[in-house]
Parts: sequence; structure tokens; C-alpha cells
Amino acid sequence: MSSNDFLNGQMAANFAHHRASADWEAYSNKLKGKLQQAELDFVKAEAGRIGFAHLCKTLTEELIRIDPNNPLLPKEARLQIVEKKVAEKATEMGYVYDIGSGQIIGKR
Repeated sequence: MSSNDFLNGQMAANFAHHRASADWEAYSNKLKGKLQQAELDFVKAEAGRIGFAHLCKTLTEELIRIDPNNPLLPKEARLQIVEKKVAEKATEMGYVYDIGSGQIIGKR
């Protein structure tokens, strides 16, 4: 092996190393972007959930005021409505939702 062969091999190895580093950095940046978007999506969903919970509380309080015997007032009746819809949506999204535990228990 000549010194030129050695230098050519070393340059090729350096090039491959830099190329792999650049590829890894690009991949890493792409994952960081996806993570940031997922975080923003979570914050939006959580804030929306809190807003809807507040709306439901306000509507329930008003219903108590105007119709204290309404069949939707018992907490169990309201939870049953919510749980049914959550289970339907989870199924639609390809997941199994256990109403008893209130947890997503896996994919279908």
C-alpha cells in the first residue's frame, strides 16, 4: 500500500464520517421539529379540553338552576355520555378504550 492509497483511504473515511454526521444532524433536527409540533398539539388539545370542561360545568350549573330534576344532572349520567363518546372516538382511531378504567388499553 502506498502513501497515496493510505491518504485516499483516509480522505474517503473522513468524507464518509462527515456525511454520516450531517445525515444524523438532519435526522435529529427533523425529530426535534416533530417533537416541538407534538408539544404544541398537546398544549392546544389540553387547553381545549380544559375549556370544554369549564363549559360543561357552567352548563350543568345553569341546568341545575332552571331544571333541578333533569335526568342529565346526575354525575353518572353525564360520565356515561362522555365515556361512550370517548370509546367511539378511540375505536375510530384504531384503539381500544376500557370504559371501566377510563384508559386506552391498546391498539385494535
